[in-house]
Amino acid sequence: MYNAISSEAFNSRSGGIEGRPIWLYICSNNGESSVSATSARALINLIGWLAGTGEVFLILELLNHPVSWVNALLLESLGQAIRGAAFAVPGALGVQEGGYLLLAPLAGLPPDMALALSLAKRAREIILGLPGLLLGPFVGALLGELAAGNSVLRSTHVGVSAWIGLIFGTIVKLVASLMMVALFGAGWWWNRSPS
Repeated sequence: MYNAISSEAFNSRSGGIEGRPIWLYICSNNGESSVSATSARALINLIGWLAGTGEVFLILELLNHPVSWVNALLLESLGQAIRGAAFAVPGALGVQEGGYLLLAPLAGLPPDMALALSLAKRAREIILGLPGLLLGPFVGALLGELAAGNSVLRSTHVGVSAWIGLIFGTIVKLVASLMMVALFGAGWWWNRSPS
């Protein structure tokens, strides 16, 4: 990383490396592996892990079932392991809850508190995730266009277009899903055996 910043690839006029913003270069490292890029990724992951540990500690404090930081770290680690193992299940729906019910006694947490913890973490995902899902395409497109040096008006147009595309795509997927369910139901009805 240091070599990349101090090399000739760094362009001070563009504010980044080879025309890219420096934070993008740190995160992606242009597809190449290096010790500093791996360290940066590991640090970001560690920060997220510790924030999750604080979340578990705070939730259980608010539920009037305090645990030590070590047990909060253990619970967060188990939760991350469960979600990682269930990568094929969208959103780990149900898997996180069942995993906490089975593994939380290892940290001395009763099943009712384990379920409450899991549901509180789900509520956080919904409360923070829904606005991000709705505003993310707009803000991402807007910031991307501004970072590329486009005007605010053009960037806003691209952001609104991205948001309209999200809404339109969602509606098309919903209609297609309902059509598939209707066709499945009609096929079942047509091919059912008479009783």
